[in-house]
Amino acid sequence: MEALAEKAWRTALVDPFGGQADLALGLIRAVGDPQVRFAEDGLRPLRACRFAAQLGFRVEDATEAAIPRRLEVARRVAVERVFVELGKLLVARAPSEGLELLARTGLLDLWLPELRPLVDCPQGLPHRWDVWRHTLALMAHLRPEPALRWAALFHDAGKPRKRTVDDGGRIRFLGHEAVSLEIAQTVLVRLKAPKALQGQVQALVRHHGTHPEPSWSDGACRRFLARLADDGLALADWSAFRRADQLARGGDPGPVEAEHTAILTRLEGLAAQRPPLAAAHLALDGRALMALAGRSGGPWLGALQRHLLDQVLEDPRRNEPAWLEGEARVWLAGAPE
Repeated sequence: MEALAEKAWRTALVDPFGGQADLALGLIRAVGDPQVRFAEDGLRPLRACRFAAQLGFRVEDATEAAIPRRLEVARRVAVERVFVELGKLLVARAPSEGLELLARTGLLDLWLPELRPLVDCPQGLPHRWDVWRHTLALMAHLRPEPALRWAALFHDAGKPRKRTVDDGGRIRFLGHEAVSLEIAQTVLVRLKAPKALQGQVQALVRHHGTHPEPSWSDGACRRFLARLADDGLALADWSAFRRADQLARGGDPGPVEAEHTAILTRLEGLAAQRPPLAAAHLALDGRALMALAGRSGGPWLGALQRHLLDQVLEDPRRNEPAWLEGEARVWLAGAPE
């Protein structure tokens, strides 16, 4: 593709390597000997994967076969360059094409070895696919935003380590979210990802396994909204990720959409009432509470504010100075100095 040229004084393309034919066939081919090309620049194999994801093209057989033979060259590429290429791959129109190529050629093991155990890691119902296929399917249901796509890559990375099978043959992954968080952070730090992106990905991975139930009280729903706000995660982004995660299980989308819409409608309705979601929103600030207690600041103040916020999340009407003062006096009477 990059070996085509056009002379300024002619309309015909100069195409000494058959690039037009490859474009027509949807092929990505190295110019000349692919092993030589990949030995010249270790980033080229990853760029081939990125082009496959962006264009939906197939990497020509000899070009793909040369990638595993040049991993030692790819290993020397600066992680900053690797991060940029992986980011472009993930937000492409067909990221699964690029990720599958990474897995087939050994590039996944080179730069994202924590993800290799996902391949062929089985899951039980309601999942239709193994963890890797589910991860690829999730990508297709998400809009092409970096935080969403990176979070999709890591959201179930902890499942292979936490996989258990009970006596009835049921596969479970209890506690996989914490391991997924650890893996996401480890990889993103290693790739020198921006701090802001790290935080966004962590928030999405941390909360992707939370599924509000119809039985939840309004107070429980508001507490969940407060946790999202505390993590800087917009309800819309949590919603988009959760919906995609559910659809990527591979079952009937009808019930999934109906259930998710009902949950989101309820949460959006509660959020629209603008309840206090943080201690900073309480009608009594820290200075007022210290004056009431006759104490200087300390751990007790944070504990009191968390208590008051929890009470207000249960019933936002309590966010009045008089009620908060009375509740604070009760709490202070039982709290150690």
